[in-house]
Amino acid sequence: MTTSLRSTAAQWVFIEEMLREAKATPAHQRLCVAMHLLYATGLRLSEVVAAKIEDLQWVEYPSDVQDDEPLEGWVLTVLGKGQKQREVPVPQGVVDELRLYLFERGIGTPSTFGSGEAFLLGKVGEGVGPNGSRAIDVLQGIAATTLYDQIKAFFGRCASELLKDGDQKGAARLAKASTHWSCATRTPVTPSAAACRSKSLSKISGTHRWRRRRRSTSRPRRKGA
Repeated sequence: MTTSLRSTAAQWVFIEEMLREAKATPAHQRLCVAMHLLYATGLRLSEVVAAKIEDLQWVEYPSDVQDDEPLEGWVLTVLGKGQKQREVPVPQGVVDELRLYLFERGIGTPSTFGSGEAFLLGKVGEGVGPNGSRAIDVLQGIAATTLYDQIKAFFGRCASELLKDGDQKGAARLAKASTHWSCATRTPVTPSAAACRSKSLSKISGTHRWRRRRRSTSRPRRKGA
């Protein structure tokens, strides 16, 4: 594995390689979803583990005199610092990955979401236990410490891989990355929704494009996730 971390793009490629090469388990799938969600949105760890399906909405802004093109995209409503509510754009590619992850947890289908009460990130385990009894509640979420420990362990493995290739500086950075892993890729940890909109998220979301919201007094149309 080539592990030169001289640019943001190279850093993200390395992290993606490490994610792909790890053993496919329910816990690892959750890690992949969490990492992509954190990277694409700049959310805090506490905001990610608290998010539910009902917090994810498809928003449409109809065209008006200020903008002749309608705007649309996914937004996740979170309760952040100071109990302030904010909306954060989520790329289509991450939403698609979330749908598949939820389906494999026993929620919804690969193309539709299930119960709005389900947390986006869930506990690891079988949904149905012996004699048809539920071993875990598939709607249940995880503690922030659970995700913290999983991300720390992942970056520890990344750091070990870099050390094998003689990249001591890169290893040191990833070893210290903690849950604010986007610091390791020189990405702002908590960008505002406006900043997210102004960046080229289309590179992450594939064919989906989230355009910068115009200043308008018109209310958006919302569709449930």
